[in-house]
Amino acid sequence: MGDSLALSGRVLLDVRDQVEQVAAVLAHLSAQARRDGRELAEADVAELLRRAIAHVRTPPRPRAGDPRIRRGRAMVGELYAMAAEIGRMCLEIAPAYLPEADASDALALFADEIGTDLATVPAYRRYAITRDPRCLTGIL
Repeated sequence: MGDSLALSGRVLLDVRDQVEQVAAVLAHLSAQARRDGRELAEADVAELLRRAIAHVRTPPRPRAGDPRIRRGRAMVGELYAMAAEIGRMCLEIAPAYLPEADASDALALFADEIGTDLATVPAYRRYAITRDPRCLTGIL
C-alpha cells in the first residue's frame, strides 16, 4: 500500500499505532475538501492521506510560554557557560597567542584530566577566544 501512495516503510512504521488519529485527520481533510465543493478522485484521496500521515507524524510545536522551552533554554545556557569556563582553563594552559598546533600539545594532559578527547579541548579554547557558538558544533 505504501508503494502506491509513495510512502516509505519508515513512514508507515511511524504511524502503525496511530491509525485512528490518521483516520480522524483524513476524515477532517476530506470533509473540508467536500465543503469546498471538490469532487475527490483517487489521486486526491491519496494526497489527503499523505497529508494526514504527515500531520500525525509531526510533533506539536511547543508554545512560546511553555515552561519546557524556558528550562531547555536555561540548560543550553548552562552548557555554553560550562564550555566558556573550560575554555578559560584552556587559555590558562595555552594562551591565545599560541598557534593551535602548539596549544594542542600543551592541552593533551588537560584533555585526559577532564575525560575528553584532544579534538574537543581546542574547540573549547576557540570558543573562549571568539565566543562564537559555531566552535562547539558537534560537541554540545
